[in-house]
Amino acid sequence: MTEVKVQRPRAYQVPAAEKPDMYCSLAALILHDDKVAITAENINKVLTAANLTIEAYWARLFADMLKDQNIDALLAAGVGAAAAAPAPSKEEKKEEKKEEKGKGKGKEEKKKKEEPK
Repeated sequence: MTEVKVQRPRAYQVPAAEKPDMYCSLAALILHDDKVAITAENINKVLTAANLTIEAYWARLFADMLKDQNIDALLAAGVGAAAAAPAPSKEEKKEEKKEEKGKGKGKEEKKKKEEPK
């Protein structure tokens, strides 16, 4: 059996332009996990403790962006999740069922025709 090696990105492999974004995101997750307010000051404290430096505006930007957000809902939605589509109406569900039933009948009729007697 061959061993498959998965190469995971490391901090030094992340492009420099994306590092502040990643650092602030991870700091915000740490703060949320510890149930501490996500503020620019707290983000900077986490990054200082991790010996990471960013430009000052990044922490303010993330804190302002996340201050009115439900972090649990964002995490549940997943990365890059699009807005949820509206639930189909009862009429749409009925139409789908009719289409599915129609497809099933066609297959049964084809089988009968193909079977030699």
